[in-house]
Amino acid sequence: MAQVETATEQAGRDWSDMTGRLTAPLEYYRAEDAEILFVTMGSMCGTARQAVDRLRENGVAAGLLKVRLFRPLPIETLRDALAGVPCAIVLDRNYSPGMGGVLHQEIQAALFGVQNPPRLHGLLAGVGGVNVSVEDIEKLAHDYRNAAQSMQPIWVTRRMEKIEYKDEGKFCSGHVACAGCAEALSMRVILNEVGDDAVGVVAPSCSAVILGGHPMSAAKIPVLHGTLESAAASASGIKRALKAQGRDDTTVLCLAGDGGTYDIGLQALSSAAERNEDILYICFDNEGYMNTGGQKSSSTPSKAVTGSTPLGKTTRKKNMIEILAAHRIPYIATTSPSHLSDMAAKIKKAKTIRGTKVIFVLIPCLPGWGVADNAAVKTARLGVESGVFPLFEVENGVDYTMTVAQKTKPIDGYLALQKRYRSLDDTGRAELQAEVDDTWARLIERAGQAG
Repeated sequence: MAQVETATEQAGRDWSDMTGRLTAPLEYYRAEDAEILFVTMGSMCGTARQAVDRLRENGVAAGLLKVRLFRPLPIETLRDALAGVPCAIVLDRNYSPGMGGVLHQEIQAALFGVQNPPRLHGLLAGVGGVNVSVEDIEKLAHDYRNAAQSMQPIWVTRRMEKIEYKDEGKFCSGHVACAGCAEALSMRVILNEVGDDAVGVVAPSCSAVILGGHPMSAAKIPVLHGTLESAAASASGIKRALKAQGRDDTTVLCLAGDGGTYDIGLQALSSAAERNEDILYICFDNEGYMNTGGQKSSSTPSKAVTGSTPLGKTTRKKNMIEILAAHRIPYIATTSPSHLSDMAAKIKKAKTIRGTKVIFVLIPCLPGWGVADNAAVKTARLGVESGVFPLFEVENGVDYTMTVAQKTKPIDGYLALQKRYRSLDDTGRAELQAEVDDTWARLIERAGQAG
């Protein structure tokens, strides 16, 4: 075990010779003159690195020490790294009952007997999957930079958004969605907000499978199963029939996937939008034909691996929102299962508007994207926070409003949760980041022009 640190250092040098990327048991980021040094491991490091940059921009001498080798801990190297640092904040995303975070415990033991050690603070942050943002870490620096050493581990808590939601039983249990599917969650909220006075049309898709057929449908409203290319046309016909019966206020809800929206059903949707048919169209966007083997659609983003693009898609995702905005329909919006209150509010707003309304819902597909069964909502949230899937509204094709107006994270965390990007190299990642940044900048500019 005494030779592990030396062997790890040599392996890091060998890796650097082959790839140009240096790894070491301990890695430093802007730590040379740091007065506050964050010490952490794993995925927390990316967020901490951004916080360090922002703190530096605001005149706070912060740095980061990334621990790559935990067993055995490189004690002497660690002591040298912390020598002369006034304050060290250890961020643990784990908890050992009665003891605190394991990294904090080990560092505390390693510093025993050291002359003039840093003021050490052991913070339990992100335990149980709770998101830790750049702003959270910035605040920790300000809170603890001059504080006396903490003798006990400290839980970092944050105010959670309260979702005002009362389920009305419009979506039944016993459906056949994949365990952990965010589409079933979204469908529950949408049907709950649409209410009883509604008729549904569903295109062949995951939605059709989840809902099932009459009389065993998971929806409490009547639902017509149509063809993949004609969902919007079928919805238009039903709405006109209802109007002929004097039922102008009955909502006609059209449910489709991205294959039935971006591709095969585009002609029917475009025609309905051109006529400004009074329908509420929901696209569950899982960025591929996930019900038939995970092939790419024109909604699939560039570089994503699918069943028909094994080396990654070479073209960009089609911008359906700009296409629909060109039709000047009254309302377009994006929503995410990570922001359920926002989703419910947009459905409620859409119900009050006459004409064609189209709402896109981001649905991370567990098998299609290679996302863990419990990570769909987390993936969707990172998609919003990184700007990959911005949340906004477009009214009358020209008035853009951002409903989440800040892009707080790079795309790395979002990509890391998905196996479809596991072969992506640094160049491809940088190209995707540039694409996201460009799209975000244009959206912000349009929203600014709108008001």
